[in-house]
Amino acid sequence: MSNKNHAPNEKKQALEGEISFEETREYLSQLLKRVYSDHDVATDDAIALASLATSLDKFLASSETERQSALTLKNELSQIACNSNRSNREKIKSNSQNRTESITEKTFYTNDGRVVYLGTMLGSGGEGAVYKVPNMPGKVVKVFKSTTDFAYMERKIEALINNQIPSKLDHVLINTIPESLLYDEDDHFVGYIMPGITTRFKLYDVSRNSADRTKYFPELDYKGLIIIAYNLAEAVSYIHEHEVVIGDLNPNNIVVNPDGTVCLIDTDSYDIVDKTTNEHFPCAVGLPEMLAPELQNAEYLKNTCFTRETDLFSLAILIFRLLMNNANPFGGVRSDLVSRAVSDTYTNVEIMNGESPYIKKIEGLTVPDWAPPFSMLPEYIQDLFVRVFDYNQETYLEKIKERPTTKEWMDALMRFYNEPLNQCEKNHFHWYRKELDQCPLCAKENPPKSAKKKGIFENLSEIITIGI
Repeated sequence: MSNKNHAPNEKKQALEGEISFEETREYLSQLLKRVYSDHDVATDDAIALASLATSLDKFLASSETERQSALTLKNELSQIACNSNRSNREKIKSNSQNRTESITEKTFYTNDGRVVYLGTMLGSGGEGAVYKVPNMPGKVVKVFKSTTDFAYMERKIEALINNQIPSKLDHVLINTIPESLLYDEDDHFVGYIMPGITTRFKLYDVSRNSADRTKYFPELDYKGLIIIAYNLAEAVSYIHEHEVVIGDLNPNNIVVNPDGTVCLIDTDSYDIVDKTTNEHFPCAVGLPEMLAPELQNAEYLKNTCFTRETDLFSLAILIFRLLMNNANPFGGVRSDLVSRAVSDTYTNVEIMNGESPYIKKIEGLTVPDWAPPFSMLPEYIQDLFVRVFDYNQETYLEKIKERPTTKEWMDALMRFYNEPLNQCEKNHFHWYRKELDQCPLCAKENPPKSAKKKGIFENLSEIITIGI
């Protein structure tokens, strides 16, 4: 193997431990690329690897960040050095024949040849499981279940990578977009690498009434909820700018950080077109409570897919619940006590019919006693919700284009935040408009047991496959 990519003085400095930690790590990354190529590693590279492992010792007494990174690199070097004189992949495959079947005992590879070891499982769901990656700080791995259509998902994950959708906005992680394909020891596609998240809180944890919310976010007041709504609208806007439709926009797929920033997860369900091949990968899942009316109609669904406008409908539901103390815009109470929440596997009757008691009077349907008045919101916010939720079975198709854009939501929410709001004397977490005589939230702090037992999104239906 040629050494043309490595200057002699850089190698000498690395061997003698005379370069910085960052320089050592960069030099190592170049060596690793060569180690994981399809060629034998040169003898001097093997020597360099061994020497680098020793030189990293000097960083163990440095800052905690450098210490952890140095330990990680040393562990990886020790694994690689013993195989450095072999044709890498084939030798590692042969050495792994006696491994146990436990997935965390197996060796995996990225599409660019980096080795991946699985650590602790962070969670699992219907599609697969997510694991820590000890040798890749800040990254996690999603491994699909055996029932997955691996050929299809490999193409879709590759499309997400090809489309170069940034994961960060202003240095803030806003979506966990795939970064690398993941293969097992037999070169079978099994999953992907993505950025890890540091928070465990989902959107429903912050969308509770304030009494419950403070258990999870003790410093989060009503103005903070406005900011979270703003950040969510901005995240959706950012995804749309990159010609991607989210599709399955629901609170289970949104995490919230203590500073109010949000991050979209489960991004492999995005509705995208591969910019390289033009293959369309539609979003095929959704929650009935979050689907726009055009996706609730079985006949119409056969000939459509998720769009930016369907995302805007789901976004409006999320913002409504954030601003309205847990209230569901379609969660009215019927006088006949007959539940019409979900009529079949994927048709939500209230959404299909546009039955929102906050937007219009509906015979036999009232707002729950524990819900705050719609009038607590400024008129320009109310008007945006009316544009989304004021429709019926005959008009919903023509109303699609009237849904507020993400920019309209961002402008309105920032205006609301910057208004001279009153801080409640009884509860400093409450803020309300100066035009109101009293705090509209105080009277709603003790909803009935059935309303406050769980967060507003914790009773969501099972995720469904919708007509793909």
